[in-house]
Order: sequence, then structure tokens, then C-alpha cells
Amino acid sequence: MPLLALLSAQLLTADPSVAIVISRRVDVKAEVAAKAMTAVEKALAAEQISHVMPSAETNRRLAQQGVKNTAGCEGDRVCLLGVMHVLEVDVLVAIDLGHVIDQYALRLSALDGSAVAPLAERAGLFPERQFASTLESEATQLARELRPRLVARPDPEPTSQAAPVVIVPPAPAAAPSTKGPSLGPVLLVGGGVSGLTSLALAIAGAAQKSSLDGSYHQGSSTFTRTEADALAGRANGLFTVSLLTLLLGAGLTALGAALLFGG
Repeated sequence: MPLLALLSAQLLTADPSVAIVISRRVDVKAEVAAKAMTAVEKALAAEQISHVMPSAETNRRLAQQGVKNTAGCEGDRVCLLGVMHVLEVDVLVAIDLGHVIDQYALRLSALDGSAVAPLAERAGLFPERQFASTLESEATQLARELRPRLVARPDPEPTSQAAPVVIVPPAPAAAPSTKGPSLGPVLLVGGGVSGLTSLALAIAGAAQKSSLDGSYHQGSSTFTRTEADALAGRANGLFTVSLLTLLLGAGLTALGAALLFGG
């Protein structure tokens, strides 16, 4: 009897099983996606979330059902629930990745099979040169948020035969839509171009100001008062337009990221 009680306690205190998949990949190389999965796996292990399915086993189970690329789900919740069913796990960590110009869009979502909000989620737009360190940081934050929200469950009883499941990616819309990834990359490109334009205007304004500052020698300027005022006005105007362009670029970038990974 004590042995039976001990075995029951071990079952009830075990971590739920977890699998990690790429649920969306837009203009991102396979090696970057693999690094993202590795970063999440290490972060989960650091938080002592032990029942994480190895990637080789994940790929094997998916292949048995004819699922070659989970990125075909494109972040669709119904499709990801089908992936969870195939893998027979309690929690699925879905990774959305996108790349536009010199920035990466990232979303990490821990799903438990319910229709409510994810157990934990991290999302943002990050510079490419800082993405490796940012990826580790975001994965760590996701694991820390997920750890206290995991509910221990008894292991499922084995069944004689599992029913076959076919994963069908979401059907494409009949007509172009302004929602989703089709418009998101366009806005992200617009945000990047606005940022570059802002930088160019700021450099031009700085050049105008440098010319004006360099004209002064021993309290007098080589420019007339009218010329100096005109030069200062142009510099200030360039700085103002640069700031407005920078704000516009930031807005377009944020909206693009939201549309790219929204829904």
C-alpha cells in the first residue's frame, strides 16, 4: 500500500509533457529556426521543465502522420492543436519567426490545448545584430512565465490504437486581405525605409550645422547674418523632418509586426 501511494504521488507531481515546433517562418533561414528551437529547449531545461520531447522524436511522430513542416500552420491555433494531438503532449511551444531587412520578428507561445489565451507568450521586433542574445533572453523569460503555470497531470493511459490525424494548414483566403502576413511585411519594409530616411536627414542636418559652427572664428562668421539664419533654418528643418520620419517608421514597424504575427 505505501508503494502504491508513492507511485501515485510520482504520477501526479510529474511535469506535463512539452514539445517545441516552428509554427511560422517568413524569410528566415532553417539554421536560424533551429537555433530558436535550441534556445527554447535550453531555457525550459534551465527552469527544470523536464518532460520536453527531443526534436528527433518530435520529427519522427510528425513524419508518421505525414506532417513535414509545421510552419505550414502559419500560427493558426486549430492547426497547432492538431499538431499537439499528433505529438500527444500537454503543452506545445510554438515559435513564429519573420525577417525583414535588418530586423527579426519573434513570437513564442506556450499552448495547452484550450481556446483561452496562451499559458505564456513573448513577442517583439528585434535588430538582427542583437537577435542571438535577444532570442536567449526571450526564451528565458517565456520559460520563467511558464514554469509556475504548468499543472501536473497523470500520464495518459495507453490505448490499443491511436486514431490517425491529418494536419491541414489553414486554407488561403479567396481574395487578398489587409490582415495577416501579406500586409505585415510591407509595413515592416516601410518602417525600415523610414528609419533609413530619418538617418539620412539627420546626417544632412548635422552637416548643415557643422558648416555653420565652423564658420565662426574669433567671434565672427564668414557667413552674412542672412546666410547664417538661412543655414540654421535648413538644419533645424532637416532635424524636425528626421524626427517625424523616425516616429512614422517606428509606427509602421510596430503595426507591421502586429499584423505579421497577429491572430
